[in-house]
Amino acid sequence: MMADVEPSDVEKLFAGLYEHSEYYTIKSGSAEQIEAEWGDRWRYVLAKTLAVMAPKKPRTMLDVGSGNGYLVHIAGSEFGIEATGVEPAASPAKFARETFGVAIDNCFLHDHKGSGYSIITTFNVIEHTYDPDAFLKDIHDRLEPGGYLVIATSNPRDLRSRLRKPQECSFLTPPHNINLFTRKGLLTYLENSGFVPEYHETISTFLRCIRGPGSRPLKRMISWTLKALGLGGDVFVIARKA
Repeated sequence: MMADVEPSDVEKLFAGLYEHSEYYTIKSGSAEQIEAEWGDRWRYVLAKTLAVMAPKKPRTMLDVGSGNGYLVHIAGSEFGIEATGVEPAASPAKFARETFGVAIDNCFLHDHKGSGYSIITTFNVIEHTYDPDAFLKDIHDRLEPGGYLVIATSNPRDLRSRLRKPQECSFLTPPHNINLFTRKGLLTYLENSGFVPEYHETISTFLRCIRGPGSRPLKRMISWTLKALGLGGDVFVIARKA
């Protein structure tokens, strides 16, 4: 499902919502808090991606919509990948550079100059793009032959959507969220865009009700349960460039 929204409306949002200090990717404030909320997720994502790619070893990675930059940081410092990011909002890009010392290009993907990446990751971005066809083509063109796209987007069939009334869900709120994909829909869309999906599941971004280092065992247990039932908050796909 896609909403009819003007491109200028979408890009103007970055001057407001994504620049705000309370935006969720930088609201935590400290590296320790970000690790507690995001660390497990990004290590799982990277480990799963490398397992799918094996025996091929990635050299470079671009994270599109890198937010606080922690995925870029972990990819470089713990997985030995030359990782950079693209983040159109100035405040998160500045936060990522200053907090984690990572290379973040403060622009939209279509203005980025790099190409030939082994991996391009993009989490919770495609639902904001006014032209997902062009977005995926741009990613496809920037990947090296046989490179991998790692993508996630909101799952309209997650646990929250089943417990809430339709009007209480934030999946389709133009001009913020303007695209909505089921798991089957996203897989088909990727295939039609020149990708071969090799792995997919649902995955939870983080659970607001149980934050902090002490809650990690409980968080992992709940996340794995949601994943097993297909009720995780995001549809998560690893796909090879055809």
